[in-house]
Amino acid sequence: MSGYDPDQANGTLVASTVTTVNLAIGSTGAGITAVRVFNRDGTAEIWWSMADASAAAPTVGGTDLYLLPAAVSVDVIELPYPVETVEVKLISSGTPKYCVIGDRF
Repeated sequence: MSGYDPDQANGTLVASTVTTVNLAIGSTGAGITAVRVFNRDGTAEIWWSMADASAAAPTVGGTDLYLLPAAVSVDVIELPYPVETVEVKLISSGTPKYCVIGDRF
C-alpha cells in the first residue's frame, strides 16, 4: 500500500502491571490516523487507554478504558486528525500477548 508506514509493538503483559507503548511518526512523516490494539492469544482481558503522558495509569476493571475480552480480538480507534505521537497503556490480570499498531494512511 502506498504511504502505509505502521509503528508497531508486540509483547506479553505482566499480570497487574501497566505496559506503556509509545507510537510516533514514521519515515514517511505522515501522522498517526488510527490505533489498533490486539489481544493476540485471548488468555485474559486487556484493559487499555490512549492519551498523553500525564494521563493516569489504567487499572484492571477501571472506568473510562477500552476493553479487549479474553478472546483473540482487536480494537480499532480512528483518530479525528493525524497526530505525531500516541501513548497507549495496557494492563491485565493475566499475561496475554498483545500487539499495538499506529496506522498512517
